Amino acid sequence: LGVMLGNSEDNLWAMRNGYALVTAEGLNSIAERLSDASESERDTLRQALRIGLHWNTSGVVPQSMFMPTAPPTGLKTPDVTNDTA
Repeated sequence: LGVMLGNSEDNLWAMRNGYALVTAEGLNSIAERLSDASESERDTLRQALRIGLHWNTSGVVPQSMFMPTAPPTGLKTPDVTNDTA
């Protein structure tokens, strides 16, 4: 999915210790790409999406580790509900 969206050099997001580290610029770029995509293209991207979930896990997180508490501000939200393609 990352390659399909153009994230080959971590310019949209970077994965660190299982976390997706994003910037407002990266998310806005992804939102624009999704807004401009046809329904068929979005279906292809959906099929490439993989999500891993863990439960009943525990661990120690160093206090110096960055833990996001809120989404970045200034993000554009794509309108994909009224597809005219």
